[in-house]
Amino acid sequence: MKTIHAFRAIVLSALILFGCTSQPAEQQRIQGIDQVIEQTTRGILAGLPQQEGRTLAVYYFTVGGEVSGISDYLINGLTTSMATQGKGGLQVVSRQVLDRILSEASFQMSDLAEKETQIQIGQQLGADLILTGFIDAVADYYKLNTQVVEVATGVVLTGLILDFQLEEDFAQKVGFGSEVITVQREVIEVGGTATTTTLFESFDKGAPEIQLSHREEYWGQRVLDAYGTIELVESGSIDDSAFARFLFEATLDSADISQGWEDSDLYFTAIVNTAESPRQFEGLSLSIRPEGFTVTGLILIQERAERNLFFYRTLSLNDNQWGNLKIPFAAFIPDEAGDKLDPDLPVVIEVTAEFEPNYLAHKMRSGTEVSCSVDLDNIGFFRKKGEENPRILESFNDDIDRLPFLAELYGSSIYTDYSTDDQGVVKVNRGVKTQELILTKPEGGQSGNYLSARARLELGEEIRDFHAEEQNITMFAKTLLPRSLEGFGALSFYIRSDLLTEGWLELSHEPSGRYYGYEFGVSSFWARVRVPFDALLGEEGSLEEVGEYPQQMALHLSFDLPPQKVERALSRNAGVLEFELAVDDFLLED
Repeated sequence: MKTIHAFRAIVLSALILFGCTSQPAEQQRIQGIDQVIEQTTRGILAGLPQQEGRTLAVYYFTVGGEVSGISDYLINGLTTSMATQGKGGLQVVSRQVLDRILSEASFQMSDLAEKETQIQIGQQLGADLILTGFIDAVADYYKLNTQVVEVATGVVLTGLILDFQLEEDFAQKVGFGSEVITVQREVIEVGGTATTTTLFESFDKGAPEIQLSHREEYWGQRVLDAYGTIELVESGSIDDSAFARFLFEATLDSADISQGWEDSDLYFTAIVNTAESPRQFEGLSLSIRPEGFTVTGLILIQERAERNLFFYRTLSLNDNQWGNLKIPFAAFIPDEAGDKLDPDLPVVIEVTAEFEPNYLAHKMRSGTEVSCSVDLDNIGFFRKKGEENPRILESFNDDIDRLPFLAELYGSSIYTDYSTDDQGVVKVNRGVKTQELILTKPEGGQSGNYLSARARLELGEEIRDFHAEEQNITMFAKTLLPRSLEGFGALSFYIRSDLLTEGWLELSHEPSGRYYGYEFGVSSFWARVRVPFDALLGEEGSLEEVGEYPQQMALHLSFDLPPQKVERALSRNAGVLEFELAVDDFLLED
């Protein structure tokens, strides 16, 4: 992964804090690193209580809780300016002394942001005062918060807050902006809108530092052979840098999945052994590009002597498109109920492409010789920058995939006809020639971005026969709720579609066997659907009446494609049916 330099230019006012009783200074516009240093120096000196013979040390500045590349420039610049402009016998410790103390100590880089560490280092420097600070991303700009801490008491004597912008070339030079935070110990720290990610492998140094492998699993008579390989590609990833490619091939004796596949299946698996534990992290982060498939399985594995731990998630990706995934660990389903990730055990990541669901999604349809590949880059774990709002299940406005969806079109490939046989007859829907289903998060939702599922089907006249059997193509959007619904009284979301008119919401908990459903309408404009828990009905009553709100309930949205509108595409659009389903702002309400 090449370093992404995407610093957002901002120019906002400056606010100077002179202790708890001072008044804000006149608003200013701060531009450039030199102006940041100059304004910080003036503001701190103006607010610092005058006292003869004090010694001040300029300490590290952090971004997102980590020591940043911009810190060196601030330390050097502020040390010089504070020494030249300081009055009243203020002495400033040189940068060389600070570096010597740190090199002799055993502090970890992550310790440098802690207040106790700052005071301890200040004591070792013989300083009375420590000048330090941190930088935060706020909406579309950055805020520098500088403080002077008295070493003896730990009290903040004065402080300064500046909203600022940097020159583009300087921002690139220090790797500072909305994306890159810092590089340390062969691990890259990358910041997004809501996360800071630790990358364990970006494939930019040639030989990978983590173990890569692959596995092909198949059984039954329909799969004759399968194999895979791994290669490193020098460029072309999501940031046009190096990445790992896993290539898979298999030979089948029949590609007709409607006949004789009951006891056969095929899995291609890319394996990444991170050798890292999830302690102090909250989710999985990786860049991924599937080629030749869309239905993707993600599995987290921790090996133990008594029993391995498995956590899985199935989701939809876009064929031949790079995507950045940031999925919370809480969104993964444990293979055995009650299992949780062990914070101290290394995690193995598996990315799987299963033949059957991808065939049903009109992928892996090249006859008896099938192939696919998956490209991986920027593999790591992330931490959230702030606290989560428990009412917001998903707003689609930041870089966290809280509700990763699996989108499917049931009946567009294989379906079961019960019209002549109670046991059902498996048939092929020959009225759908090709199918594409693409998920994106464009702008234009109720509060920013939204989730868009766009479908494109090429239809034939046989679709009329399919409908004559009283069959419908049904669109499913499936996900898993990240938290319990206990303490709330309703679920709401926004929805629109240019084709679909009726929807069905189902909440289910597989271990208990409980299912609850709710019917709602869909229009061509954004409309809010509110689902009270006393209206979610199951066999034992409503969700509110049953009164049990387990963790990780499944959320399924389903929509029948209206037959008349589907068949209209045969005459009006040369057999091409295109439509969109859009959802936004999944919230919990009282």
